[in-house]
Amino acid sequence: MRLSEIFSETKEVAVDVGGGQFFNITYKPQMITPEALAKFGALQNVSPESANVGIEQLALITDVSDALIGMISQCVVAWDLTYDDETPIPITREHLRTVPLSILALTLSAMKLDAKPNPTNGKTSPATSSLTG
Repeated sequence: MRLSEIFSETKEVAVDVGGGQFFNITYKPQMITPEALAKFGALQNVSPESANVGIEQLALITDVSDALIGMISQCVVAWDLTYDDETPIPITREHLRTVPLSILALTLSAMKLDAKPNPTNGKTSPATSSLTG
């Protein structure tokens, strides 16, 4: 099997931003590596309830924001997140800098939880999941 075949796999997941609101992403689970996740520490298990607690301070101190933007721009291939005028937000470093850090952290957390192997069978979670399930 070629690495390009492995890296071309995509999955979909709903990102829970709290208050019953979600947006959907399509991402490449194989792009989420232990090395990449090690850069994020506390941001790995963010929930809608904790998303705004200290993330901005953590990002400023540890420069996590650039790494987070880099990972999302590499992993996420599509989403239905839009600006207020319904224009889709492009998944580029430039445009991701306009997205709140809490939304980026929730996106990373949703991908991590969805891509996590099932401890009983070793397979990843179902094709679509959310942080509320």
